[in-house]
Amino acid sequence: YEKVRKYGDIPWYDHVISANDKASLYRARDSRGFVMQKIMEDLDKAIEGLPATWAEGVYRINKYAAYAFKSRVALFEGTWRKYHDVPDETYTKDDGTQLTLSSEYFLRQSADAAKAVIDYGKYKMYKGETIVKGQPYRDFFVLEDAETSETILSRRYLYTDEMNIRHGVQFKYKNQRHSLTRALAYHYLMADGTPFQSQEGWQTMQYNQEFKNRDPRMAQTIAAPDYVAVGTDASTKYYPSCKDYDRSGYRPIKYFSDDTHDGAGTSTTDYAIFRYGEVLLNYAEAKAELGEADQTVIDQTVNVIRARVGMPALDVVKANGAPDAFLSSYYTDKHLDGQDKGLILEIRRERTVELVNEGFRLWDMLRWHEGQQLCPASNTLGPGFIGCWFPGLGEYDMNNDGTPDLCIYTGTKPSTDCENTLDVSEGKENTLSEGTSGYLIQFKDQSYKWEEKDYLYPIPVKQIQIYPKDEATGESVLTQNPGY
Repeated sequence: YEKVRKYGDIPWYDHVISANDKASLYRARDSRGFVMQKIMEDLDKAIEGLPATWAEGVYRINKYAAYAFKSRVALFEGTWRKYHDVPDETYTKDDGTQLTLSSEYFLRQSADAAKAVIDYGKYKMYKGETIVKGQPYRDFFVLEDAETSETILSRRYLYTDEMNIRHGVQFKYKNQRHSLTRALAYHYLMADGTPFQSQEGWQTMQYNQEFKNRDPRMAQTIAAPDYVAVGTDASTKYYPSCKDYDRSGYRPIKYFSDDTHDGAGTSTTDYAIFRYGEVLLNYAEAKAELGEADQTVIDQTVNVIRARVGMPALDVVKANGAPDAFLSSYYTDKHLDGQDKGLILEIRRERTVELVNEGFRLWDMLRWHEGQQLCPASNTLGPGFIGCWFPGLGEYDMNNDGTPDLCIYTGTKPSTDCENTLDVSEGKENTLSEGTSGYLIQFKDQSYKWEEKDYLYPIPVKQIQIYPKDEATGESVLTQNPGY
């Protein structure tokens, strides 16, 4: 599956290749549809053969992990085929019957697999507060031991005298330059369910104001002015330095536990590989793309997810009656101009805010044919990736405690009592979009614009060179992807 995501067509093997089997080793690529159908069959065998539960609980692959994976894989292929205009393929099964491999076929596979997990009835959204009080969404991602209501499959991390299996996710996000963008912040609704863009002056709202009355997941994902780290005195209010490790001003805090997890390999929080929230979103999106997502479907999926954090329910009729203006400007592929455009956009919003930093965003944007937003010179909010807004140079009280924390300047550093200063002069890593005011901008000088070829990785040249030549054309049997 991961190879198809990267390269498209790949050779499929259902047997071990012997040392002298040159024909198999150097055979041409099979079509992506053929390979993805083989993956469907493989997952169906797993579903059939695996038990519903194990004594080891969520730390061993069960039947519903296979269903969850199938819903993920099939959703990717179904939407890829739709938004990339991939022609239908004919596939002949072992019994001689034929299948038409189409966008609809894979979307149906995704919906059916996700529905099997829902119908099982065991899984539900986690609403606990074991470590972070009153913030169940944030709490789920910092649990030492995977909980068993939302988690379908988890990777186990443990430190004992006999076992040392730890990770450095918290270290990575704290000590490497990982910043979120204003584009993500724009996706979060207000707490009453209305778009952020319905607020007066939303384009120029500053960091210390824009978290107010928003979807609670925003402050449970991005460090807000009142963010308090686990195990830290509540009187210590966070603010971004807008340099070093939070250059955009939007610092990710999802997966952040206490400071014992700060080291490069000291964290023992478990990691959910498959969780119920993703499966619900897979089902909602597949049904919406099939034109079958009525209010009942949304109440079973998106609205269950929203209920965990107290967000108002999504109304299908209202979403389709007036597609969100910001989302419509951000997701621009021509295939979205259908009767369910508004609903599909809202499901994408929900997927964006619910699954932050879980490894989906890049591949979602690629399958939706929205790659331009991944490229600094091509994204619609650019040039570059934008962060917090500053109306001018000077001192700013970022955390609303009455004392300025950050001084923005150009040229000579001014005299200031601010704990942090930021030089936004031309040529610096972080500049303002209007020179001495505007949005913090990263990578504005990168000029490469997204191209159609970028949706697939190039086949490594050495791989092409070691393949034999086709007798008829004289070209390598292993072909390159379009555009390279």
